[in-house]
Amino acid sequence: MRDPFPYESNVSLIRNTLVPDPILPQEWERVLEDWYRAGKNSTLLEHLAKTLLSENELLDILGNHLGVQICRDPVFREADKLDAIGHMLHNHGFRILAEKNGIRYLTGGLSMNPDLSPYLGTADSSWEWILVSPLRHQDNADIVKEEPAQSSTRYGLSAWLEELISSLWSNGAQDIHFERDEDNLTIRVHNAREMQTVGVWSDNRANSVTRLLCTWAGLTNWDRNSFVDGRLTIKHHLNSLELRISIVPTVNGESIVLRAPSASISHCNLKALGLPNPLIEQILDAALHDPGLIICTGPTGSGKTTTLYGILHELKHANLKILTIEDPVEQKIDFAVQSSVNVISNWTFDRAIHAYLRQDPDLIMIGEIRDGESAEAACRAALTGHCVITSMHAGSDQTALQRLSAWGIPKGLIKETVRLIINQRLEKSSRNKALSAMFRWRDYKDTGVSLAT
Repeated sequence: MRDPFPYESNVSLIRNTLVPDPILPQEWERVLEDWYRAGKNSTLLEHLAKTLLSENELLDILGNHLGVQICRDPVFREADKLDAIGHMLHNHGFRILAEKNGIRYLTGGLSMNPDLSPYLGTADSSWEWILVSPLRHQDNADIVKEEPAQSSTRYGLSAWLEELISSLWSNGAQDIHFERDEDNLTIRVHNAREMQTVGVWSDNRANSVTRLLCTWAGLTNWDRNSFVDGRLTIKHHLNSLELRISIVPTVNGESIVLRAPSASISHCNLKALGLPNPLIEQILDAALHDPGLIICTGPTGSGKTTTLYGILHELKHANLKILTIEDPVEQKIDFAVQSSVNVISNWTFDRAIHAYLRQDPDLIMIGEIRDGESAEAACRAALTGHCVITSMHAGSDQTALQRLSAWGIPKGLIKETVRLIINQRLEKSSRNKALSAMFRWRDYKDTGVSLAT
């Protein structure tokens, strides 16, 4: 039998890799107690492979998490001869394996997937660390063939969460809320202006779900005392579901909300949304021939983004150069250049618009005007002779104009750029969940803009 490697019983190292997915925290504590009770006659990885996960499952999970190759041979062969570098690595606890296709493989050491640059420098890329079986098989001349992967009946946190989210969306949920209350996790859905509780869990799932969602969204360095939003993708039947995630710190932990773009965004058209034909003609005429600012207004959830994407789809075959800047991108479309605001890299609305104006655009979509910066960027882009479509939270066309003025946009600039303001509401059907929009609009072309005092 081979000697165990130091990392194979490193509790902290292995926990960071396996908890909370696929092993829940309370399950991990039980495994540790059993391992300690057994007197540590086996390594921790061996104990896991014999009691909780199959050998192949454990290798797959560790390999995927670390992004390393896996050696599934129960008996691995060390190199016959070692050069000076090989001897040096061996003296630091590594095992040098046989060379293959110009790559020299090694395993062992103090940690999984270690940084080799202290030993090899940054220029040597001919060495690769590989993960070997956690079970110390008897060394014999014949290489035992890999056993077929064993099916697992375990229900890991990742699979549970993916299935839960997918199921809720299949049943018409508009938003999914994960709310902390001390050690409890409450999951609720928002549907047709009503909040419904799906369930409350008190099995330490709260921290695990938060950590897993952040990992999926690439927010591993998130500061728990600050607001953050992003995107994540989960499996949804045979397809993938693109979700927006918003995390807000609270006194009890975090409040997490997942939102998916409206299913109608990817294939919507303005007529199907209920826009009157005269309005559709005005929008298309302005977008194609009359540069300026088209603003879609209404309360939260009234379908403003869906209307914006409907305009883009109406122009799909017009052979236009369409660029969008959103926070974040709601739906990927193949006939436009799309970009998301990224405050960390200083990719703001203002900088994006400045860059877009050098991209020879025909139409620019700004996802939402939220502040003076985005308002000024939108007006400046419209002033340069481009059609700009955007949305804004406002109860009426006059309120939208007042808000632009309050953000410091000069009245003369508003008068010069604003061409059309659409104000919409949702009309709920009492018999089903279908929503249709009621629209009011005002065309400001050649009429000037009158600001209410």
